[in-house]
Amino acid sequence: MAYVDFKKDINDYFENLAVTYFNNYANNNQKYSYKLNNNKFSKDTDIDIALISNGYKISEIDVQYTTNFSKYGDVRIDLMSCGYLKQNFSKMNVKSLNNFLYYNKNIETFKDMFSIKKVGKYFQKSENNLFNGVFYFVFDDNVQKDLNTIKATNVNGFFFIPYRIILEEVRNNNNLIIKVNDKKANNLNDDFHSAFICLNAKKLLDKYELPFFNNLNDLELKLNDVIKSETELFLIEKSKKEKEEKQSNSKSMKQ
Repeated sequence: MAYVDFKKDINDYFENLAVTYFNNYANNNQKYSYKLNNNKFSKDTDIDIALISNGYKISEIDVQYTTNFSKYGDVRIDLMSCGYLKQNFSKMNVKSLNNFLYYNKNIETFKDMFSIKKVGKYFQKSENNLFNGVFYFVFDDNVQKDLNTIKATNVNGFFFIPYRIILEEVRNNNNLIIKVNDKKANNLNDDFHSAFICLNAKKLLDKYELPFFNNLNDLELKLNDVIKSETELFLIEKSKKEKEEKQSNSKSMKQ
């Protein structure tokens, strides 16, 4: 029997839907005339879609879906893809690690615990980091993860979390929920650890005054304003970093 990657089918489905929605509802930016395409021409990123302006990729947007949203209201962000416990924590099992992190909710504690070999995809630094944010499809209830069921189930809403806000929460939230994945419980025999952060999306949207799009009509009315604003903020910040890097390189050459 041929192997079928159902997760990839579902991811491709949402990715293609997002490209359609963005091109229909969010390409009315007078300053930056852009289109979204599947991000297939970049081998250096797992980010799903590319925002193209005048033939150049100016940013990237990831696409995710979340289920049981009405019950939990949170989203998971991969924090560490590969890491090993430092000596002081090497005897602790996953339950003990998560208990310790529960009472020490900040990123510095996590860094003290692990020798991090590879961070999650949203935190991977590159010379041309174009990651802008994450666009979510929301299902209020639990949905069976097969493509036909997904297609037959009404999406209950959408929201967009900018990368700047993910970074802000990771760096400055002293109540940051970090969890180490229990690989044994999932029948994985890896000798390394991985971890994720849990962000309460409902609180996050309220805190940073980000919209929740209840339906496609809502998306059509509001998506363009959100993407326009975030793209301009993103490009301003990117320009600042490029200038700082040039100044730093210039100083290094003079020394």
